[in-house]
Amino acid sequence: MFAVFAENGFGEEFSGRGFSPQSAWENMLTDFAVDESDIEMESVRFYVEVDVTRKTKVEWSEVSDTEDDTEE
Repeated sequence: MFAVFAENGFGEEFSGRGFSPQSAWENMLTDFAVDESDIEMESVRFYVEVDVTRKTKVEWSEVSDTEDDTEE
């Protein structure tokens, strides 16, 4: 599962989840009825779910950080 977080020029935060980064992005745009051109691209952060427990605890890490975690 992937998540995306972004802001617009007014400081409003948007987020979306999906089974791929693309579906998370599309879900965010659809759920918040926001146009892609309104998103501040510098604020966009994608995360990948790395740990889920039975207590429904979810930990997120940036996609680029997951490569370093697999080498341990």
